Amino acid sequence: MPNNMPETPVDGITSAEGRLVSMQLAYLRGDLAEVKGTMANMATSIASLVRIEEQQSAMRAGMERAFTEIAKGSTETEGLEKRITAVEQELPNYRGLRKWVIGGILAGLAMLGTLVFKQIILDPLQRGWTMQPPQKPAVYSTRVW
Repeated sequence: MPNNMPETPVDGITSAEGRLVSMQLAYLRGDLAEVKGTMANMATSIASLVRIEEQQSAMRAGMERAFTEIAKGSTETEGLEKRITAVEQELPNYRGLRKWVIGGILAGLAMLGTLVFKQIILDPLQRGWTMQPPQKPAVYSTRVW
C-alpha cells in the first residue's frame, strides 16, 4: 500500500485498485468543487465587467453628445464674431451721430431755458413788476339813472 492511501476503505471498496480509483475520484471531486467556486467567482467578475462596460458606453455616448454640442457652439461663436466685427466697423459712425444728437438736444434745452428765463424773469422786471397784487381798474358806468 502506498503511503498516501488511507487504511480504511473509501466508499466501501476493498481492493487496492478500487481504493486508488476511489481516491482519485475524491481528488477529482475536490478539484471540481474548486473549479465550480472559481467559475462562480468568474461569473461575478464578468457581471461586474458588463456593468462597467455599460457605464463606459453611456459615458462615451454622453461625451459624444457633449462634443457635438461644443462643435455647434463653435459654429455659433463664429457667427457671433462676424456680427460683432460688423458692429465694431459701424461703431465710429454711431459715435459721431451720437455727438450730433446730444448737441441738438442740449441746444434745444438751451433755447427752452432762454425762453423761460426771458418770459418769467426778465419781462416782469422790465414791466416793473412788484410783489403787490394787481389793481382793479376803475369802472366808469355810462348809464344814467
